[in-house]
Amino acid sequence: MLFFLACSLLQERFRFNPAKEDESREVVGACCSDLLRSIMYYARITATMDHFRIVEGRKICDKIAGQFYLTREEYIAQRLTWCKQDCWDALATEWSSPEFNERSEKNRQNRLSRRFKPHRGGSNSIAVMRQKMVSVHLLLKIYETVHVVLVIAATHLICGSCYCSLRN
Repeated sequence: MLFFLACSLLQERFRFNPAKEDESREVVGACCSDLLRSIMYYARITATMDHFRIVEGRKICDKIAGQFYLTREEYIAQRLTWCKQDCWDALATEWSSPEFNERSEKNRQNRLSRRFKPHRGGSNSIAVMRQKMVSVHLLLKIYETVHVVLVIAATHLICGSCYCSLRN
């Protein structure tokens, strides 16, 4: 019974509004684009890990697999079962192109640079980080409240002095 109530509430909340069709299409398109990008990334990484496991006889993790680029033939040999052959051939051609390798390496270097500051909050929400920061600051008797801007700044620093101690 509770399940049906939850489904009913979700349907009511997320009902399609024809007056906002253009906005809805834009949001769905952006979400699908992000999802497709992730699927293609993990397909390449999985093919690379499979190649190393099957052909070279060693296991590598996904972080290491991202640093290797196979040839077109090596990618084709590691086709994932859920991907059609013609689609996989197109992906293998893209992944083995010099332009893809150059772009990938440039993006990797940008991510490794000191100017790139990814979100470091993990699965903690802004509210949870705020609570943790307030408790730390109250212990230090510095602040009684922590503004959301401070939370965002702390969770986006590579090595924030007060954030590093909050992570665990």
